[in-house]
Amino acid sequence: MKKFFTGAIACAITFFGANKIYAQSGEITGQVGDASNKEILVGVTVIVDDTVGTSTNATGFYRLQVSEGQHKIAFRMLGYQEYKTVFTISAKQALMINAKLKVAATDMGMVVVSASKFEQKLNEVVVSMNVVKPQLIENNNQTSLTGVMEQVPGVTIVDNQANIRGGSGFSYGAGTRVLMLVDELPLLAADANDVKWSFMPIENIEQIEIIKGASSALFGSSALNGIINVRTAYPKSTPETKINFFAGMYDQPKDRRQRFWGKEDVQAVTGYNFLHSQQIKNLDLVFGGMVNNDDSYREGDNEKRFRVNTNLRYRVKGLPGFSFGVNANYQRAQGSTFFIWRNDTTGGLLAADNTISDYNTQRFSIDPFVTYVSPHFGTHKLKFRNFNTRNYNNTDQSSFANNNYLEYQYQQKFAELVTVTAGAVNQDALIRGEFFNRHTSTTTAFYLQTDWKWNRFNFSLGGRMENNVMDTIKIDYKPVLRSGVNVELRKGTNIRASYGQGYRFPSVAERYVKTNIGIVSVFPNDSLITESGWSAELGIQQGYKFGTTLGYIDVAVFQMEYTNMMEFVYGVWSSTNIGFSSRNIGNTRITGVDITWFNQGKFGKIPLNIFAGYTNINPIKTDYNPVEDTVSGTANFNILKYRYRQMLKADVETGYGKFLIGANVRYYSEMENIDRIFAVFIAGVDNYQKTRTGGDWITDVRLIYNANARVKIGAVVKNVANRFYVNRPANPQALRFFSLQVSCKF
Repeated sequence: MKKFFTGAIACAITFFGANKIYAQSGEITGQVGDASNKEILVGVTVIVDDTVGTSTNATGFYRLQVSEGQHKIAFRMLGYQEYKTVFTISAKQALMINAKLKVAATDMGMVVVSASKFEQKLNEVVVSMNVVKPQLIENNNQTSLTGVMEQVPGVTIVDNQANIRGGSGFSYGAGTRVLMLVDELPLLAADANDVKWSFMPIENIEQIEIIKGASSALFGSSALNGIINVRTAYPKSTPETKINFFAGMYDQPKDRRQRFWGKEDVQAVTGYNFLHSQQIKNLDLVFGGMVNNDDSYREGDNEKRFRVNTNLRYRVKGLPGFSFGVNANYQRAQGSTFFIWRNDTTGGLLAADNTISDYNTQRFSIDPFVTYVSPHFGTHKLKFRNFNTRNYNNTDQSSFANNNYLEYQYQQKFAELVTVTAGAVNQDALIRGEFFNRHTSTTTAFYLQTDWKWNRFNFSLGGRMENNVMDTIKIDYKPVLRSGVNVELRKGTNIRASYGQGYRFPSVAERYVKTNIGIVSVFPNDSLITESGWSAELGIQQGYKFGTTLGYIDVAVFQMEYTNMMEFVYGVWSSTNIGFSSRNIGNTRITGVDITWFNQGKFGKIPLNIFAGYTNINPIKTDYNPVEDTVSGTANFNILKYRYRQMLKADVETGYGKFLIGANVRYYSEMENIDRIFAVFIAGVDNYQKTRTGGDWITDVRLIYNANARVKIGAVVKNVANRFYVNRPANPQALRFFSLQVSCKF
């Protein structure tokens, strides 16, 4: 692999040098309007060669510096058909390109990249996807990505582990079947192979793309259940600075006996985040950060967090299509961790004895990259990420992990109909510390995918070969395939079908961790083998338009099957080892239906934005053994542990004038099967399970006042009913929470 990448870099340098053009740039300007009523359009995205971008200002004008030569330009805006054209410009030339956009009858205009590593319209992809825009994050005053993901249909977060359509249960923070990406690069800690949600730059998000179903063909291990890709934003032509201040407090629990703080005390959350973005000639600069202090509603669960991040990209003036840059993110946090309650009544918010640990963490990532878009020889991307995590605590569980990820990607389009994407990946990790001792891992992978359009059809076919080595344990190359088709039956109606294989290698934590958390003991299992599986679905998306309101309803039926699924199981592993250990539990199947409703626009002068969904699953073992499985779990029938059969989520926002009012509603059915050990040895768990068979309804409300174009004030009340509930045994979720935020733009 070292020879491969050395050769690739050398070829790239030679290629760039041979094609270097010492040229001066020209300038393009123009105005964009509505083709039907001739009104100007504000906020239209203008993209040149898929790399340089800006947006139209308050008068519909845009301005861009571009190198001499031939270029492609695209104009995009939600609710309008995309307009593309080709132009040629010479040095120092001033060229005007105006555009008139036609209203799209049913086209939502959402563009995504995660499905196939290039830009596609959402209604043309072959898999189920959801898209989250920054407005949903800001208006709900979310300070961490976990709260954002809880609003996405079919997605849950349990102890920081993402679960899509019931594909995962509860693995005690070790291992994930959902791959977390930031700008298409993996961001999982090398030791536990888990997501550090608070590390995500929530103040600088262009959009979040969630793929539901196996995605290992393009993205590798840990994408067995899907991916979450956070796309950060680069600056537009106009400099912008955003500052958001927030403060809030937790209400008292309904049962006052649970309160552990004094009558005069307040359990508060305070902080702010900021972002500045600006184009300085050929340099794109983004700088942001966050400060957050959370006293928590649970004993020993407080945190103080500080984070800064930057995106830098330089577009080389003398070499058209060539850019390079670096993104970086640093976070430091300290606090304490709550694991299980003392009981479900007076001790519901109190930690069980010997379960609180104090921590101090540092996390850092740096991502240098080089991109070259050739007019004739495709797009070349060389991307690197170093992700370093340092975890210190007072329970002899400190660990240090360093992960290096390198990827070369080549993409070629033929007549805008066929896109071929190929790449090679090398990943090295070093883990050491009190918790894991010392371990290393190496991953090498190659992938190839072809996407093509033919009349009303969009086809996709791809595959990946991946090899993984942990210490001296070597796993042979693992091949996986993915295929799919999307057919436009008529304007606004698309039907799709897909099949994808996936796999997941055990994490270091699953193989080697040995620890105690109160009465809960966890033991290693170095004999774990790779789990694999596949996911298939059939879906239909129907778009609609009423006046200026656009939306779609998406319905998908799916089936996921896993072989040698890994889960933590309670058992007797030796004469002295009695507790939880990660085991291959056998073969499983999850079938279900997933429905999404998205609406955006206005009825007259009244805005109405809806993002809602319903998920129903049937998670079972295909090699179910009533004797063994009913002993370890609380259910006397075939159902996987720690799953919700039904989930309903809806975020609705409307308003009038300068006011917006919104509500977010979430329903989780009861968790029918958990480890029996929880019900037997942890006080209150058995009683809670028996008395909460109806599931949980959680409602948040918000009121937003747009004082002017630069200042916005919002009030949010979360868990309005102040419901006491858990998302896994003995893990109480947030009480009623009042918050106020002030957002300013300059």
